[in-house]
Amino acid sequence: MEFNSDRKRMSILLKDPKDGKIKMFTKGADSIIKERLDPNQINEKVMESTDDFLNRASVKGLRTLLMAMKVIDEESFSMFNKEVASAEKDVLNRDKLLEGIFDKFERDLVLLGATAVEDRL
Repeated sequence: MEFNSDRKRMSILLKDPKDGKIKMFTKGADSIIKERLDPNQINEKVMESTDDFLNRASVKGLRTLLMAMKVIDEESFSMFNKEVASAEKDVLNRDKLLEGIFDKFERDLVLLGATAVEDRL
């Protein structure tokens, strides 16, 4: 799920060779990732520490990103693949359909961490 300036995030799906589970890893703008976190998985102490890091980094002019993930069960993965395949066949509405599918799928994430980089062009 590619990055673009509207989505402000990108995700990859992979099968973990150690445990065989399908996992989605997402990175993106902190405001976008925060709204997609699973509220039942948020550790307040970790979130406070992360927010402190994000604030200190942004004051320095650094671009901040959050990283998150979730484990995907086989049924959800199969349904996601079918929806994507169907959307990709619709030449006229492909982008809009994919945007909706990705938006729905990239939810209930677990925060992994934050990073800050100097944005040089």
